[in-house]
Amino acid sequence: MEEDYGSGEKGLDRILALSDGIFAFSLTLLALSLVVPQLTSGQSNAELSKKLAEEIPSFFVYFWSFFVVSFYWFAHHRVFRYIKRYDSLIMWYNIIFLMFITLVPFTTNLMKYANLQLTVVIAAIFYSVPGFAISLLWQHSSKNHLLIDKNLSESIIRWTRIRNYISPLVFIASIPFSYISPYFTLAFWGVMIPLRIVIKRKSSARKRFK
Repeated sequence: MEEDYGSGEKGLDRILALSDGIFAFSLTLLALSLVVPQLTSGQSNAELSKKLAEEIPSFFVYFWSFFVVSFYWFAHHRVFRYIKRYDSLIMWYNIIFLMFITLVPFTTNLMKYANLQLTVVIAAIFYSVPGFAISLLWQHSSKNHLLIDKNLSESIIRWTRIRNYISPLVFIASIPFSYISPYFTLAFWGVMIPLRIVIKRKSSARKRFK
């Protein structure tokens, strides 16, 4: 059966509009996951400070989840600025990608049990799936320049592929550390930030000297 291809800004704009809407919705739900401490009449500043201090782990998880969603938004933007056409497969990859972006608020709430191994394993898997989905979307789109600009260099294609895989591979690689301690898994996630910076600098340097 012949693949159904589409082209033109209108079709791609609909894909991007849905995607941006999902990102906005997920980021809004993340903020709603934060709980304002409940105080009774007559309680002091010290009691408020104590309750706010108890919420510090929740804020940490919120900021981390916000960054994860932001990383994937950048990846989505990076990929689609090169895509000129679309087909049914790219739409399905995008739907799977967005499905797990909407699950980030659930994962954020689940992280209140971050001291449990099962929690960090589930979180690592849920955080990784969007990365694999956008990576497969790019590989499909860029193979033989199927859906991208025919003049796009192989260097850009290759480095975009590498950058897409950083986040999901870090999340999956962190799972074995959960058998030592769930907190080792959480600490390993931090590797993602310097790794992304190094890869970005290397890709930029390669592009300058091409």
